[in-house]
Amino acid sequence: MATATAYTVATGAGLCAISDVGEVLTGTNAIRDGIMGGNQEAYDTTRFMLNMACLASSTLGSNMPSSAPATRSRPAVAPANAPTINTKSADAVRTPQQAGISNADARRIQNAANRTNQDIHVVGSRANGKATITSDWDYVMSGNSSQRHSAMSSVPHGSAGGGNNTGIDIFTNYRSSPFYEPLDKTRPYVPFRPQ
Repeated sequence: MATATAYTVATGAGLCAISDVGEVLTGTNAIRDGIMGGNQEAYDTTRFMLNMACLASSTLGSNMPSSAPATRSRPAVAPANAPTINTKSADAVRTPQQAGISNADARRIQNAANRTNQDIHVVGSRANGKATITSDWDYVMSGNSSQRHSAMSSVPHGSAGGGNNTGIDIFTNYRSSPFYEPLDKTRPYVPFRPQ
């Protein structure tokens, strides 16, 4: 029974991953847009819960006797031997790989930057490589209110934290905004520019 449950959970997580890849290729996420009616928050919560269940299953499974080899999930942060950038330099730009951002999440952010025609910078723990699986995502976006709102539904969210506990914080460096905050280039950031 436990094995069947583990396979079911892993299949759900795998389908979410396939749906994310489909979004990168086509701009449409079959599960979020088709099954969940475009509800990004519900999709992110479902995906997070499936990933947590997989993590718990693999952790618990590795402590139980089994004829099959135990599996380990991918770390949520960059490995200790990942290249680092001197954050005291004049510009602390990082690549998604240096920050420990997965290829799927990087594609989602790039697609949002392309679709909304604005620069999107990842900052905070997700940029400095210290994020955990539950960390929120912090973004500095250059677009106007409409562009930022449009991108907000497409970029990755954490499971908690952020504004109204949505798993996301968006700061604006849109110069006409009363909430304008320039990007601090002396602290780690990961830029995504529209292509």
